[in-house]
Amino acid sequence: MTYSLGITLLIICPLIFLACLIDSIAGGGGIIALPAYMAAGLPIHTAYGTNKFVMAFGTSSASINYLRSGCVRLDLAPGGILGSIAGALIGTKLALVMSAHALELCLIIILPVVAVLMFFNKGFGNAPEQDIKISWKIAVPVSFLIAFVLGIYDGFFGPGCGMFLILAFVYFEKLDMVHATGTTKVINWASNLSSAVAYAMAGKIEYKIAVPCILCAVAGNLAGSQIAIKKGAKFIKPVLAVVALMLLVKIVIQFVQDF
Repeated sequence: MTYSLGITLLIICPLIFLACLIDSIAGGGGIIALPAYMAAGLPIHTAYGTNKFVMAFGTSSASINYLRSGCVRLDLAPGGILGSIAGALIGTKLALVMSAHALELCLIIILPVVAVLMFFNKGFGNAPEQDIKISWKIAVPVSFLIAFVLGIYDGFFGPGCGMFLILAFVYFEKLDMVHATGTTKVINWASNLSSAVAYAMAGKIEYKIAVPCILCAVAGNLAGSQIAIKKGAKFIKPVLAVVALMLLVKIVIQFVQDF
């Protein structure tokens, strides 16, 4: 390593706490965490592997919080977990043979639309979860399909996957923001865990950094999920908007650099 471990952890750990706090509320923690790991001198694949390993532990704590509070739709989560894992495997393979340039261009167009949807549709994600229901026969396959498609995105590109999962479950499954966040956090945990195992088998995890960061990740996820459960959609929606803006800025910069 070309960096002091103590100084690195002193800088990275607060950023991981912040990333996981945001991630547990609205997804998108990787937008903060990945640059932090790379700034510490980790190669890109090791940064991805270390992030997935840390996030697997962090999202497990948030998932438990949401489960205990009854904010996870247990009928939708299993199909979403299977879809997410299957999609992530395909996305990872695509990443090896395709350029992300076209996807970056698509997201530059999509993200402002997402922001407009949240800000100008005042009822988006506000309805009580029990007030709007769709048929179980439709909801379960839709859960699998959403998670499968976004699992491909997560494996291929990654940033903001949790945010898109929340928005998709609100829009297509008619969940309120809190139940959408809780349900997708469980799905996201499964995806993170499977990715972490793959990176561990490839030797792409820096455990000296990952293990201390896990404590910050767990603390951040516990704090963020508790805030989301108590504050509800009025708090989650602005955080989603901030995540969308951060992702848009990141992608525009990357797009210009790649052009």
